[in-house]
Order: sequence, then C-alpha cells, then structure tokens
Amino acid sequence: MNRKKEKIIKRVAAVCSALAIGVVSLSPGAMAAGNIKDSDWKFSFAVSGTGLAAKEGREKLDDTSVYMKCTGVRPLQSGSISGVSFRATAYGGDSATGSFSNIGYNGKKSPTYSMYNGKVQYMTNYIHEAGKRYANIFYQPENGGYLEFSGKWSPDSV
Repeated sequence: MNRKKEKIIKRVAAVCSALAIGVVSLSPGAMAAGNIKDSDWKFSFAVSGTGLAAKEGREKLDDTSVYMKCTGVRPLQSGSISGVSFRATAYGGDSATGSFSNIGYNGKKSPTYSMYNGKVQYMTNYIHEAGKRYANIFYQPENGGYLEFSGKWSPDSV
C-alpha cells in the first residue's frame, strides 16, 4: 500500500511541476517578443507643423506600449525653452516608410500625450492588436515655436 501512495504522490508532483512550467512560459512577460532597443529621434518645427518623430517606422512585435523619452530641446532662434512642449501620439502602419495613422481597435484609439524635456512616456496604442506591423510617433506643437526636440524611442516596451 505504501508503494501505491508513493507512486501517486510522485505522479501528482510531476503533473504540478509540468503545470507550473506551462503557466510560467505563458505569462505575458515571457510571451512578449519586444522590439525594445532604443533609437534616436529628432525633429524641429516653427510655430506650427506636424510630422513623424522618426525618419522611418519600426516593426512592432507585441501589444506593449510604445516608449518615448524626450532628452533635449533647443531653440532654433533666440528665446526661452522654459515650459515648451509638444503633443505625441503612437501611430501605426503597414510598412516602415508608408503612411501612418492613429490605429483604432475595438472602438479605442491611441491617446495623445504632452511631452517636454526629461519626460518618459509609455504610450498606449492598438497597433499590434489591429494587425499593423510598424509604429512611429506623430508629433504636433503644443506651445513655443522654432524649436528642436530630441530623444529616444522604441515601438515596444518592457
């Protein structure tokens, strides 16, 4: 009778171990492929104007946020840079150099964030969920003029 109990206990332990390994391998952090390497971006604008922060979009591999960090601002003409900012929105597209737009999914679209020197932002988006393969960041002036902003970004985050 003791041997039967030992066999049952060993089998239960083996099944529990297999389930634990399966749960860990399916956890969201383990599944995220993540294109998380930072790339530089830089753009400038006068008083108005819009565009894409990066010269080319980058492949988006998972459902995580787009990461953006503003590391610098400088005036292109004399004037103060105190309190200047721009608006940024995660945009998606089908290719690195094609057109990009605010991609909707299940009635939701990417929100717009106010960015300024020193700010780090994890940008909610629905690019990957909607089946688009590339991300970029659309910018538009918020206040100030004749400025150059720079920083780092990645299409996926940790």
